Amino acid sequence: MSDDRHDDELLAAGYTSKRGAIIFCAGLACLGAFLGGVFGTIGLNVLLGPENGDLNTILAATLAAVLAAAAGAMKVRHGNREAREAVQDAEWRREMREVGRPRR
Repeated sequence: MSDDRHDDELLAAGYTSKRGAIIFCAGLACLGAFLGGVFGTIGLNVLLGPENGDLNTILAATLAAVLAAAAGAMKVRHGNREAREAVQDAEWRREMREVGRPRR
């Protein structure tokens, strides 16, 4: 199978490129930082006390951004693995059809 055809099949199966993965994870990190800056700060203020309000906000936003980016990376990796398996299965089925055809 040619590399171009293989790449096209991977993209059709839902494979995410490195650039797409970085953009996806960066978007999730921004969303995580925003939500962590709001909801995480509330939680940290309850746990640690509101005296450290600015520090709580920075910690919550940073932790939420890192967790969201990590979750995005795991999601992309899982999706890419499934896409590779789908392409390999299709290639295997094609090869088995070729083997099963009678020769003329």
